[in-house]
Amino acid sequence: MSDIPIVSGIILAAGLSRRFGAENKLLAPWRGRPLASYAIEAAMNSAIQDVVLVTGQDGDAVADLATAAKFHRVHNPNFADGLSSSLRAGLAAAPQGPVMVLLADMPMVTPPLIASLLGAWREGAYALVPEYQGQGGNPVILGDAARADAMALTDDRGARGLFKGRTDVIRHPVLDKATLRDFDSSEDFAV
Repeated sequence: MSDIPIVSGIILAAGLSRRFGAENKLLAPWRGRPLASYAIEAAMNSAIQDVVLVTGQDGDAVADLATAAKFHRVHNPNFADGLSSSLRAGLAAAPQGPVMVLLADMPMVTPPLIASLLGAWREGAYALVPEYQGQGGNPVILGDAARADAMALTDDRGARGLFKGRTDVIRHPVLDKATLRDFDSSEDFAV
């Protein structure tokens, strides 16, 4: 029997890529593959259970990157309203219980990093946030109360604001800067 808790997943892959330019950054090649394929592959090769892939712009092309049985696509028709609308769509479609929220523009998140976060999760916690040198990053795990609170978010905000000042958030130190490394501009792809 495994000590890894049952956690479902959400990959947010619905943004407009405004800072990237005309092309959808999630489909832009990085190291020979579409950027979003890295987050999808990391989730696929991890202990995360069911994974909801939230799509928006170029939704069919992004969804084509996730063909494993554990992936379920949810298209967010309101993706232009910002991050919170995609988070709400993913949470509504994810199974009950804790959920890990991954961002499709963070290609350096790996299955071992995901395993480290899953191993640090404790039932009853509000959330888990990875911290690299004291700075909070992603992916995060939301417990039941955090899920409920995230459903009330609006605009282009994620769950980060929900964690401030809380003592029931697990702040898990990591040695991997990948938790802070999202790709927003063409310069980021030069890494």
